[in-house]
Amino acid sequence: MVKFLPILISILVLSGCGLTPQRVDPSQPIQSNNGFVMMSVHCDDPVVFVFITRPEIKANWSNAIHKVSCGDVLIAGDRNVVKFFNLEQGEYNIGSYYANNGRTYNRGLYEFTVEPGVINYIGRVEVGSKVVMKKTIVPGETTRVDVVHEQQVNLVDNEDNDKNDLTEIYPEVFDKFKYKIKLAVKM
Repeated sequence: MVKFLPILISILVLSGCGLTPQRVDPSQPIQSNNGFVMMSVHCDDPVVFVFITRPEIKANWSNAIHKVSCGDVLIAGDRNVVKFFNLEQGEYNIGSYYANNGRTYNRGLYEFTVEPGVINYIGRVEVGSKVVMKKTIVPGETTRVDVVHEQQVNLVDNEDNDKNDLTEIYPEVFDKFKYKIKLAVKM
């Protein structure tokens, strides 16, 4: 059962925790104060997810504005590498969530701005996760060692690949909308 726990948790998170749509159809109208966000995500652990929040909100999975699956996750038979969704204009933060044991780790947060009426390319979020031993020494008690997952969140410019992936899905999208590279920046 222990071997299947991460897989079970991933299934529960994907089905019950409400991933938001990973791609919207650009032929559908959007509100005038919204812009498109284009990004990709890669995680090296099946129980890691990425979420987007407003800066004034304490960053966690439950209050995320947009919940993003990693590029390696199949959703409805789709590898779902490039993400394309719309958000209201304004400032946003990117965080990461580790879904094992109900713990959230937000490491290497980034921020970005959405401009209305534009495809805002914010980059590729790469989340690495590793198991580490953390030693806790409590005075007068024994030393406790916890096994925890630490995450390293990086953002890279993967524009050429992401544009090609989106063009394969929506061939005329870059003819219909202005496009701006607005890479997210480390906070």
